[in-house]
Parts: sequence; C-alpha cells; structure tokens
Amino acid sequence: MRYSFNGIFLSRNTKRLRKRIPDMEPPKEISEFVHLLGQNPDWQVEVSPGGEKAGNWWVDIQAQAKDSHLTVEWRPQKGFGIYSGENIGYGEAPTEVFRDTRLAAKRVSLWFRQKHLLGIKDVRELLNISQEEQAERLGKNQAAVSKFEKRNSDVLVGTLLAHIEALGGKVDIRVRFPGFDTPLNIGSV
Repeated sequence: MRYSFNGIFLSRNTKRLRKRIPDMEPPKEISEFVHLLGQNPDWQVEVSPGGEKAGNWWVDIQAQAKDSHLTVEWRPQKGFGIYSGENIGYGEAPTEVFRDTRLAAKRVSLWFRQKHLLGIKDVRELLNISQEEQAERLGKNQAAVSKFEKRNSDVLVGTLLAHIEALGGKVDIRVRFPGFDTPLNIGSV
C-alpha cells in the first residue's frame, strides 16, 4: 500500500510523514486507521487535513485492481464517516459512521470486497459475533439465525428490532420524500 499526505506519496512510516509536515501531525486515530489499512498492498491511500489543526481529516482510498474509490472523513468526537454511494456530492452526509477505528478499517476492507450496504449478517460478522452467540442472545437456535440472515424480503420489523438489539444496537427508520426527510416513529414493537 502507498499512502500520501496532501498529495505527497510517502512510505508507511508515519514518523517520516511528521518530519515533512511537522505542524500538521495526523491525529492518532488517523495514524491507526492508515496502519490498519496498510495490510492491503493493492490500495493507494491519500490523507489530507480538512483545514483546521483540530478539525476533520480526509482519507481517499483507491483500489488499483478493481478501479474502486472510497472516501472517509474523520471528525473529532464523531468518528469515521464513509462516503460510498454513487450520488455522494459536496455537503452530503456520510453513508455510514463508525466511532471505532478498527471497525471503520474492517468496514472499508469489507466494502472493497462486496460494495454494498451492510446486511444483518455483515453487521454480526463486523462485531465478531457468531450465529451461535446471536441465537443464544435471542433465545433461539443457530438455524433460526441463519434462516433470518438469508432472507432478502418481507422481514418483520419486530424480528429485525430483536436481532439488532441482541447485537447491542438500535434501529432508526427514516423516510425520504421529494420535499422532506424525517425519522419515522414506528412505536414500540
């Protein structure tokens, strides 16, 4: 993997990066993220500060073999925002946000392999939870978890909520119309 800082391509050694541009040292989260990405030799990574010393940083990742590109923005106290849609433009919100550096790097790796939004199985695997452990949390058997993960339509909202909550998450449903976007209150299930 090659990575650069403000368009200057550097080695994987972040100390060399600090020597060239000492007043703009990347935050430890960016250094760790780039280090975790460094395990893939087919990627070219460019790191750029967003303008302010304590502000956001941008990481552009180009996969040479598949001619794919992904942009990641890191913000203090917010985490890593991944921009992966075809219609992402200036001022758009990231498609996904990760507060954990390792999970963000793992997600980038997964995106370059599959290029789609996360499904329930992807989320479970990202969290390193086995089907057996998920089944135990739900009070079901492993076969029921496997069957649910293979479904691609007609999922009951209550079942989805139960699976996400068993993984430690929450579900927010958002609706989009030509004139507005809003979260949808589906009540308690």
